[in-house]
Amino acid sequence: MKNKMFFHTVTEFECVPINVYFYLEHNVWLFDANNISDVFNKINQGCTSRDSGCFILEMKEIKKINILQHDKWQTVEVMTKDDILTSIKNNDSCEIKKFERWITKICSDTPKECFLPNNSREYEFLNLATNRFLDLFGEINNVAFMNLSPELRLYKIKDFFSIYAELLLYEPIKDHVKFVEKSRPSMEAVICKDLVKFIRNVMTHFPFFTTWDEIYITKSLINWVNEGQSIDRFLKKYQGHERVVYRFKERDTGEWRYPEIKFPKKYDEGKIYLKDMVSERDGVLLCAILMFEVVSSQIIDIKE
Repeated sequence: MKNKMFFHTVTEFECVPINVYFYLEHNVWLFDANNISDVFNKINQGCTSRDSGCFILEMKEIKKINILQHDKWQTVEVMTKDDILTSIKNNDSCEIKKFERWITKICSDTPKECFLPNNSREYEFLNLATNRFLDLFGEINNVAFMNLSPELRLYKIKDFFSIYAELLLYEPIKDHVKFVEKSRPSMEAVICKDLVKFIRNVMTHFPFFTTWDEIYITKSLINWVNEGQSIDRFLKKYQGHERVVYRFKERDTGEWRYPEIKFPKKYDEGKIYLKDMVSERDGVLLCAILMFEVVSSQIIDIKE
């Protein structure tokens, strides 16, 4: 389990400060392009003054990334480790070789800050929760799942949504959901957080039903103790919202599926069935896929 999926530190080469980033999900090292330019300029000056035949370094393959720092998005120009090494590979000067060794050493190991220590207080819970979550996802994301009895399917769906809701309390997962909110279509974050928590709360607080298609709620049922709780707030906020349509390719058959997420036109004393908002076959699987993408962003390795 990851502790950080995007690692940042500031180090120095020959007294030049360099911002270094490591994106664990893609296993890529990135270096602030302006800082690398400062290093190149320093090396160039040395080459020009000592050896007129020395190769002059040029900045190439600059990329732009958006990073979330202090709750604000910032655009940073960066170069990957491979692009930097490619730009200097034909230069044999001592300074260049020294810089090459420095880069290689920096990138030799995944930063320990990216890993959750085994003795951390979260480790046992996250280990148990993610393993069970992945087992259930494997079952739900399988064409054979719908061949199970409706009662057994609901039991597994309940566990799946409940475990995910608990995992949402983990700070790095919260950070990833914030990233989804900023970088993906707006309703994707609503589905993988607000909608999932709504469904989980309905199944938890009203455990009277034995199958997915039976589950319903009403305004009086929701507010039987008092108003303003999470289920009530969700329906007040999203009543009348337009439907959300997705498409995805089924893993086992390769067929395209087109699930819809629908919201109640009105939130009143009429019965609201979960199956009319999220179908058990396609809608639950869509939620599961989006939930999996959130959780898997924090996992170092997922074995098939």
